[in-house]
Amino acid sequence: MKTLDLYNEEILELASLGYSAADFNVERGDYVKVEVVNKLTDAILRTFYSNRLLFSIPGGGYYTDDYHYQRSSGYMSGKEHSEEIHDVLLPIPVSDNNVVETNNSNTKLKKQFNIYTDKNNQLYIKPNEVLRLTNLDKGSYILRIHFLRDIRSDMSILFSTLKNNYIENGNFFGALEATQTGDLDASTGKNNFIMTYRNPGFSKTVLEQDGFGDNNYNMQVTGLEPDTTYVFSCWVAWDDKFDAGHGIVHFGEDFVDMQGYDCGGTKLENGSRDLDSKEIGSLKWHRRFLKFFIPSNENFINKLDIMVGFNDGIKYKQATHSNGRRYFTDLRVEKIEVPVDEYLKPLMGAGYPVQPTPDNNDLYQRGSGSMEAGY
Repeated sequence: MKTLDLYNEEILELASLGYSAADFNVERGDYVKVEVVNKLTDAILRTFYSNRLLFSIPGGGYYTDDYHYQRSSGYMSGKEHSEEIHDVLLPIPVSDNNVVETNNSNTKLKKQFNIYTDKNNQLYIKPNEVLRLTNLDKGSYILRIHFLRDIRSDMSILFSTLKNNYIENGNFFGALEATQTGDLDASTGKNNFIMTYRNPGFSKTVLEQDGFGDNNYNMQVTGLEPDTTYVFSCWVAWDDKFDAGHGIVHFGEDFVDMQGYDCGGTKLENGSRDLDSKEIGSLKWHRRFLKFFIPSNENFINKLDIMVGFNDGIKYKQATHSNGRRYFTDLRVEKIEVPVDEYLKPLMGAGYPVQPTPDNNDLYQRGSGSMEAGY
């Protein structure tokens, strides 16, 4: 939360939010809430939102309180509809000649205030846009500025993104198993679900391993079909003490066709393995994948034993000690029903694929950094 002292004699025209445009994503539900507070009493006098519409009222003036939409009548005052008389609200169109380019996702109707980007890609608002809506008497006020996210948008994106995933809980929500048949106790070596402050997955929980010996997390994925191509994908990170190979996955069934590749994952046409990468704290996370085919086989009963983090001890060496750490999140197994390049496109980061380097390709490259406590 950011606080601005605003005096009647000296009202700021611009106010930085302290975030860059890269931090702000309206599609993920990001928005800004501004509270106008009486400086003497600390009472909240008015509240405005960057993701709510600004309305005009028949007869003049603006409306910025709760509203709802009724198909037969349009926008109306109040949070919920009732049979009582409601004021009909008039949304204000955005015209080309009076609104500059902003970060708002709706370019047809005005929001209660705009969010702007300066030449350094930093976000700011104009307090005057907020204060002109208040109709407050002269005095001293404080603006409290909150940078927020609507979790409903996060959940909507989550469900639409993962709707075709055969792994029910690949982001380890609630520190629970990835599948109903996943079993930490039956897995090999160190396998813990730990909380992190940030990671590239959808929850704060990640799978932690040390890569020592046959270390892997074992789970069964059900509902799969023969004569079908699938992709296993994940986010994975290795810290700077991890000295094992960078295997990501293997299967308990030897008839699975890994399309000429191995437990390190599929290489792209340019020879690199990374679909994307993110540096979070001192750790570098890599998005990697393995395309595989399940042929018709009398031993296949619509399920696979999947070993996450498996190193075969031959091409992919096992750790010589248990001090290193490897982390997984956002495990997915999805059926390929379009050309694989088309399937991979949404998983690709900006500028990817990049040229092969030891960092994005080598089987034994040391990781970077460490997972700080509580990070």
